[in-house]
Amino acid sequence: MENDRAVASLKVNAGMNGVHVQRNVAIRIILAAGILALGLLVGWFIYSRDPGVLPNHSVDANRTIAAGSLADENLRAEISLERAQSILALQQAAAAKASNSDWRQLITPGAGLLAALLSALVAYLAIVMPLNRQRKSAAEQDVNQREKDRTQRFDTSFSAAVVALGDKEVVIQAGGAAALQSLLQHSPDEFKDQVYRIVRANLDSDIGHVGAVKRLLVDALSSALQKLSPIKEMKKGHRTHSDGRGYGWNLSRTEMAGADLRHVDLTSADIAFSNLEFANLDGSWLRRCWGYKTKLEGASLRDTDLEEARLQKATAPKASFDRARLVSARLDWTELSGAHFRAALLQSAHFRGANLSSVDFRDANVDDADFRGAHLDDATYNSLLLTTTWKPLASKLSSKTEIKDLEVKIQRYFDPSDAQTLVALSNKKRSSAGNAPEDAQTQVSLTDPAPDPAQITT
Repeated sequence: MENDRAVASLKVNAGMNGVHVQRNVAIRIILAAGILALGLLVGWFIYSRDPGVLPNHSVDANRTIAAGSLADENLRAEISLERAQSILALQQAAAAKASNSDWRQLITPGAGLLAALLSALVAYLAIVMPLNRQRKSAAEQDVNQREKDRTQRFDTSFSAAVVALGDKEVVIQAGGAAALQSLLQHSPDEFKDQVYRIVRANLDSDIGHVGAVKRLLVDALSSALQKLSPIKEMKKGHRTHSDGRGYGWNLSRTEMAGADLRHVDLTSADIAFSNLEFANLDGSWLRRCWGYKTKLEGASLRDTDLEEARLQKATAPKASFDRARLVSARLDWTELSGAHFRAALLQSAHFRGANLSSVDFRDANVDDADFRGAHLDDATYNSLLLTTTWKPLASKLSSKTEIKDLEVKIQRYFDPSDAQTLVALSNKKRSSAGNAPEDAQTQVSLTDPAPDPAQITT
């Protein structure tokens, strides 16, 4: 009821404002029309005014009668003189009149035009300019009113969703989570950050929403991050680096299992202790992210930029890092059993103490990657010999000098036992490749048994 009354009041006020505006405009139009008529009247008066001239008095008749009655020659001479003077005066008056008429013809059109222009200027100042100001003011008031209405509607819906999330009934909680997701889709950009914060707070690992509500909240969080932090197009070859931990999104201790975070910019984000199991992070940016003890089991990180990422003690079994960029990444003591790093960039990456059993490194670049202290099995040994770095070690096309250099180099990045196993396995593959048919030389199994390091003689 209160909302209806407020709306009715707004309509009445708007109608009254419109009446006042129309009345003011009518008054200004009448005033401007009067000024214009006055200007035209002044111009007409200037144009029609006839300057005075000497009257054309006829003195010839009287003077003729007087001349007839006088016989004196002197009087006749005086009359003739007066007549000549009178004619001369009349001629001078006629010449003055003609001169004044020429100037009047020159001046009068200009004066009329000036009066018309002044009238038009006064009309513009009296009508057009105030009317434009009133229209602009009315438009601004309309925009402000629309903004207030939109903000009020958002606040009402947002407050109701937040209250619903705190309800004891799961159904009501689910309705609140769905309402937040709808707000993200239809609300202006300036409200999305507010929705993100409440969703993020409700996904904290200390808050135990049930599965259905949690899934709705995870979908809302995914939508919020995709809208608030999309990857912007950049010129090829141009790269930006973060300043370090703590300058990106704070997603630590957040339940995000199954989140769809494809192509999201999470540079320098804090995802420590978060749950990202089976999340989709394909094509995202997680440069220099802080992911201590992050759960990444079954997560997809294909084509993801993880340069200088800190993922120590994370758990990522069966995660996919295919074609990912992990240059200088820290994966020390990380659980990576069954993970894929096919064609990944792993230069100077650290795998110290990591569980790398059954990991696929085929076609990856592992130059200067540190594997000391890592747990490797037969499948991992075989896949390492298929990387761009160590593939020449098992190739029959490599010269003895190249093989010798690689055998020396491998000692720096693996434990002695692992290095010996890789060298022995590479020798075995070279010898078997030399005896095998050419078509079979490219068929390398990841399950070939590795030689026992104890039986290898140095």
